[in-house]
Amino acid sequence: MLTDRGRLTVRAGGWSLILGAVAFMAVFSYLAARFDYPAILDGPAETVLPHLLATGSTGRAVWALYAFLPLIWIPAGVGAHLALRRSHPGSSLLALQCAVVAALAMLLGLMRWPTVHWRLAGLYAGADAQQRAVVAALFDGFNTYLGNYIGEFLGELAFNSFFLLTSWALLRTRAVAVLGW
Repeated sequence: MLTDRGRLTVRAGGWSLILGAVAFMAVFSYLAARFDYPAILDGPAETVLPHLLATGSTGRAVWALYAFLPLIWIPAGVGAHLALRRSHPGSSLLALQCAVVAALAMLLGLMRWPTVHWRLAGLYAGADAQQRAVVAALFDGFNTYLGNYIGEFLGELAFNSFFLLTSWALLRTRAVAVLGW
């Protein structure tokens, strides 16, 4: 049986999932309208970097907010673990670990925009053709490593694993099995 503090933590975890989803939709909508996100992500540096810089300080702040949003998966993982640890200790602990890995991987993947890419965009604006080629190579490298491999592949894999493990534990819990589906 959960204590009052445990119930509060479980509720906070549930609210984290709800608020996280709403916040992600809001930020995603802003970036879609102002930055042509996510279609622009496949573009070359000469298209993406000037467009990024054109979003101004508001765009940079939105990217920073977007980068920190995945941290909300940590309290969600803690809440799920507390709710399911007595009946399914192994899967709930693994789900918590997946939530933490997802949060950190997504943070790293998204944080490249208001930091490294922002700096590259500033350099690209005043660079000659040879310097632009170097900046473009750095841009492509950071996109591949931090974006595709860390943020998207590892982050999404871990986040989906969190949901699958939590759903599996819920399905095996008769009282709340319907939530697993």
